[in-house]
Amino acid sequence: MVKNQKSITIYPVFKQAFLTAEHAEGEMEYLGDALGRDFMVAKFVDGFSRTYLGDGKRNEDWFGYKADVLAPCDAVVEKIRINEEENTPGSHTNKPAGSVIFRCKDDVRLVYAHVTDIRVEEDEKVVAGQTFARCGNNGTSWAPHIHVGAWKDNEPLQIIVDLSALGKIQREQGDNYFLENDEKTRHDFKESFKQK
Repeated sequence: MVKNQKSITIYPVFKQAFLTAEHAEGEMEYLGDALGRDFMVAKFVDGFSRTYLGDGKRNEDWFGYKADVLAPCDAVVEKIRINEEENTPGSHTNKPAGSVIFRCKDDVRLVYAHVTDIRVEEDEKVVAGQTFARCGNNGTSWAPHIHVGAWKDNEPLQIIVDLSALGKIQREQGDNYFLENDEKTRHDFKESFKQK
């Protein structure tokens, strides 16, 4: 167990199942990148958890593309950067990502990057779980996902997802939380849990 590990717990990024990739300490040095996490919507298809259908070469193939993105906590929108130029999966530009920075209690900052269709304004108050944007594929991004970074007083924070809130979302969404919308997948999934 790591002592004195500084972290922040956030509301789930999506109302859909997701996978994450973490940025280990030292991998990325800048505030907002250091100790960050990347969130990708996933669906259960053909017996596997997948982030896209087909070959994934179109943004529309990715389950997360244009998915609603949820506010991490009760906060104030501190800064917004717009970038509506979408990348083609598998390549990216080195332009700044579309992003929203939230100022939370105790002056903790959270940045959500690669967002598009931003629905809030600077200085606006948001509540945890409020839809504030959609998932895009802009900036330094190889595929549709949301990057989350956190810091306080120039110190990066590790990001933890509120698993109680996630459980509530799962119950509300039912099968749609993690199943692709096709009858074969739905049938196979339900059959797999039957007692034999």
